[in-house]
Amino acid sequence: MKKLYVPVLALLTLASCSKSELANRPVVENDMVEIMATSKALTIETRAPFEGQIADGNNLTAVVLGSTTSGDYTETTPRYCDGEMTFADNTTAASFATPQYYPVSDAPIFLCALYPTALADWKDIATTAKYTFDGKTDVMAAAEVSGKKSTAMAGTVPSFTFNHLLTKLIVKVKADGDAAVGVWGDITGISLVKANNGDVFDTAEVTLATGAAATGTAATGTAFSNAAANGMAFYRIDAAAYTDNAVDDADNKIALTTTAEEAAYSLVAPIIAENGVKHFALKVDTKLGETVTTKEVSFDLYKAKVGEEDPAVFSGDTQGKAFEITLTFKATEIVATATVTDWVKGGNTEVPIQ
Repeated sequence: MKKLYVPVLALLTLASCSKSELANRPVVENDMVEIMATSKALTIETRAPFEGQIADGNNLTAVVLGSTTSGDYTETTPRYCDGEMTFADNTTAASFATPQYYPVSDAPIFLCALYPTALADWKDIATTAKYTFDGKTDVMAAAEVSGKKSTAMAGTVPSFTFNHLLTKLIVKVKADGDAAVGVWGDITGISLVKANNGDVFDTAEVTLATGAAATGTAATGTAFSNAAANGMAFYRIDAAAYTDNAVDDADNKIALTTTAEEAAYSLVAPIIAENGVKHFALKVDTKLGETVTTKEVSFDLYKAKVGEEDPAVFSGDTQGKAFEITLTFKATEIVATATVTDWVKGGNTEVPIQ
């Protein structure tokens, strides 16, 4: 099952030594003190969405970089070490998969953490790092922390707090009646094709010192870049579980019914949502027999469920927020609405399709 961690605000917390934390003190051998850390990420996803707190059976593995220079993790120099850490909960210190040690000189080592864990997939690592995502991969980063031999021996362990860099879109689908099912057939494709009436980006750039998207905003494209030629695909939700399977015309089509059900998701570049511009547009493919129909559906995000009195249009940064989009298939149009769901709830949207 895919997992999706819920975002928490970036903060730097150094765990002070207490009786309950004595187990986090590193073993000292031959004057060598191991580098360890804890994680404050409360809910995140592995390569797709991850839900609930980090706990036994719900671990988070991240790639951690160490440097002798704050904010700069350039390979070889000044990078000091790199490798994976697996966090089993929010308090127990984790070690590198291959143990790494603080300098005997007591010089500080600066640490940052990235998710997903394949270091080779993170490009141009220096003061920033870039990651190209595909819609089914959760991208997170934790702000820089630091430690050194003497503080580690005293029981102080650096603590990471991870942030979601993307926006989660969840699609629910329903037919407005049995007649609509007969008009549309099965859903054979869903993709995000416009964001703020412009390009859909597939590359995130992270400032490693802050664990945040690099200077600029999602709207200007300086933190998110590289227009995806075919937009961003949506992937099936099967029995409430996130899968790696894109909605298609083979084994992953969506049968249309009159009951609204979660059917697909995508993790996409955030936007700065503003009034006056449609926030997102989806391309929806359906097939009835041999007849294929493609519709482009534009919609705004709302803070409250449609149907409530005077729902407010969402405005501001969608990073770290999740929106639920309901596609209602009518006799002649597709109607969409969107609401905010977990991560940080942003809003909801309903879109009619006719």
